[in-house]
Amino acid sequence: MPRPCTKLEALPANPGLQAAILEIVDNQLSAGSPPETHQTLDRLVAAGYAPDDARHLIGQVVVREIFEVLQRGEPYQAPRYLAAYHRSLRKAKHVRVSGRDDQPHSA
Repeated sequence: MPRPCTKLEALPANPGLQAAILEIVDNQLSAGSPPETHQTLDRLVAAGYAPDDARHLIGQVVVREIFEVLQRGEPYQAPRYLAAYHRSLRKAKHVRVSGRDDQPHSA
């Protein structure tokens, strides 16, 4: 029997799950809600990330919030989610994106 996940762990890529997370990101961008999604995308692209890589970074924020809700049994908390967007901007230059090096890329 698989052990329960007690922390955010690196798991093998799941293309279906990745597509679902990116669909959430794209829906947030299309709806403009929360506005921080588009602001974060714009800032990451301005910092040199390719738009697709920026969407993946935003997807990490989505995954983190889903994990928090499921792991802790807590309801969605907009302030926690929005704070994660702000943290992602500060950390972005250190995040490995799409198997490339740890620096932002040219668009």
